[in-house]
Amino acid sequence: MNDLLTGILTALLSTNSPATISNLINSRAPLVKAALQAVESDPVEAEFKRLMEQDDEARERIDSVIQQNAQDDSAKPALKRLGQAEQLEGLAAPVRKAYEAFIAKHPRHARARIAYGSFLNEIAEEGAGLEQWLKAKEIDPKDPAAWNNLANHYGHNGPLTNALTHYAKAIELNPHESVYYQNLAATLYLFRVQSADFLGKSVQEVMNASMQMYHKAMELDPSNFRLATDVAQSYYGLPGFKGAKTEPEMIKQRGISENALNAWTNAFRLAGDDIERQGVLIHMARLSLHLGRKSEAQAALNSVTNAMFTSTRTALLRKLQQEGRPAAEEKTPAKASAEEPKR
Repeated sequence: MNDLLTGILTALLSTNSPATISNLINSRAPLVKAALQAVESDPVEAEFKRLMEQDDEARERIDSVIQQNAQDDSAKPALKRLGQAEQLEGLAAPVRKAYEAFIAKHPRHARARIAYGSFLNEIAEEGAGLEQWLKAKEIDPKDPAAWNNLANHYGHNGPLTNALTHYAKAIELNPHESVYYQNLAATLYLFRVQSADFLGKSVQEVMNASMQMYHKAMELDPSNFRLATDVAQSYYGLPGFKGAKTEPEMIKQRGISENALNAWTNAFRLAGDDIERQGVLIHMARLSLHLGRKSEAQAALNSVTNAMFTSTRTALLRKLQQEGRPAAEEKTPAKASAEEPKR
């Protein structure tokens, strides 16, 4: 399997020039698509489709409960946690029962086990979810979703080598699924030193491979804003992004910064709302300053008005002023309860 992974990395690096971290993504969308395609001709698939719909509805209600409780300050923390646990179990129990009943009738339905494993993982029953994914892989070793989800588990819990080889297998089975490249890219990026040891590569080669896979993922899913921000964010961790002293180092640093700014510009085009756009503008302003483009940095900051970005905007305005360009008079943004997420 190590040879398979090395082969995938080699192929990516040989067909594209190197040009970035996010939560790992479990494969569920392909299951829904497959169920919809088969539902008209197969009553079992029709039943599975209804089960997936029940799963979706429960997840939405679970998310809603968690968000509501996060905003409710009326209860004491211990009572709040207890009440939430009871609510979540009440929502999860019928879905768990439905999955168990379906699998009892159709024990070799691999996609149902993959979906059930994802549901269990979502409600923090990781061990039970792992069992379902392992069984699904045993039943249908050619289903890439099982390999991807197992890789995610190993990426969080170890061993890392299992994560890398399982991602490689998922890509081999379906080389057209963006999520698999994105997940492998993120894992190589986060565990660059360990990955280099396992693959017999340098850390720089592993980072190049990670970037290539991010770009491959973007090629396969070009309208994905979250993926675009992952790609852009990853430039910050590349060797040479900071600390340049010699002229060659400064040339390299500038090139990385240019690529990062281009990536954030692409993310800006994909942003779905004004908050996403303003969050991207913060990064564009920071990189413009990094490149010495003060007027561009100022223009970006002038468009940031949401209060959640106030502290970062103020810091960048201060830095801009210190570097010799008078900053525009600061606007007082509308009040908001959240501060900019740490990136």
